[in-house]
Amino acid sequence: AVPDARIALALAGISVGEGASGVPFAGTIGITRDGEALRLESEAVSLGDSTLSGHVAISAGDGGRRTIDATLSADKASFAALLAPLLGAGDTSDVLAAVASPQHQPVSPPRSATEPTTALPLWPEHSFDLGLLGGVDGKIALTIGALTLEPGLTLGNARLAAELSPQSIKVASLEGDAVGGRLTSQFDLTKAPAGIGLEGKLRIDVSSKAVAPGDAQPGDTAAFDVRFSSRALSPAAIMAAMTGSGQLTVGDATLNGNSPAAVSAVARAALTGQGPSGGTQLAEAIGAALKQGEVKLGKISIPVEISDGALKLKKVQIDMTEGRSTFVTVVELATMKIDSEWQIEPKLDKGLSASPARALLPPVTVVYTGKLSEFASLAPQVSAGALERELVVRKLELDVGELERLRKLDETRAREEAERRKADDERAHLDAERRKAAEEDQ
Repeated sequence: AVPDARIALALAGISVGEGASGVPFAGTIGITRDGEALRLESEAVSLGDSTLSGHVAISAGDGGRRTIDATLSADKASFAALLAPLLGAGDTSDVLAAVASPQHQPVSPPRSATEPTTALPLWPEHSFDLGLLGGVDGKIALTIGALTLEPGLTLGNARLAAELSPQSIKVASLEGDAVGGRLTSQFDLTKAPAGIGLEGKLRIDVSSKAVAPGDAQPGDTAAFDVRFSSRALSPAAIMAAMTGSGQLTVGDATLNGNSPAAVSAVARAALTGQGPSGGTQLAEAIGAALKQGEVKLGKISIPVEISDGALKLKKVQIDMTEGRSTFVTVVELATMKIDSEWQIEPKLDKGLSASPARALLPPVTVVYTGKLSEFASLAPQVSAGALERELVVRKLELDVGELERLRKLDETRAREEAERRKADDERAHLDAERRKAAEEDQ
């Protein structure tokens, strides 16, 4: 066992970046040499938190180059761990400081022993160091039981096939099980004048039925497809500078909650005096209503854009008989945090709206913010101030309308009563005239 895996790798003639320093290594490796060819093989070694098995064949090539042919398997790994051998010791700020003029280089204050530590970022901030590619080519096949970005965001049964060359690492395939479907991707990491260039594509297909491995048919439940590119000094900077576009296709889906019909019921109760009409009680009633009902999306395609370090779904609007729902969603790639904002506009019944143009009430805003991995359990932030104010106005209008209706009803009754009395007086007068005429005839 050694405290730094680079020691064991160096004995085998394999160099990796400084980013892999401090990763403990323990286990037994069988080494076979045949002239200039070297073969390393093990059934189980511990590398950091992973248990690794497989073999690596290293042969000498022209000009002192070495060719690697590796077939490996790991029980688990993280994206940060896979990137570590490609990283240098310093982060991006160190690289930028190194190329700045001496008089403009910032001086970092000394760290104190009690300085608090922060959580490690999802994407390492150390700069890339692909110097090892200068003397190596070959291919790597790696299977990983669970490849994790962070807890809750894991690629199961991952399979990676990569080719090494002096100028790039070409990942011909990275695939595995994700979000109830199948993820497939290809991308290239290429040496560039200003850091590392990244270009690739990614697809996730979710199907309602079992799909055979390698099946290229799009998922009938959902399909996500995106192409991306970037160039920067470190993995974290790569994510921040990423651009791209794609599409999310959903096949006849229905979402639970956030239904305009449920909010319409609360508004109807408020206007008819059968429920709370304002304050905390109204907010609680709306919050409870938003958990009910459903929104039928149907089969839709949503354009996807990657810019400013975020993946953005274009605004989606769903019109229904009971109202309208609109939502827009953004995922910050550096932190994998999601921000999804819904605008839910309930519609009033004809009897409660003065005109068809005013049938739609002001929207209730519902915002989900937090980790993408915890999206299903995020508590919504509900804002219904605009709706509450409108309900106050509408209630006053309805009350005024009811008073006007009662006033007109009273006027009608008074007029009818006056007309009845007049008719009675006229009949009484005619009767009196008839009696008088009859008396005179006698």
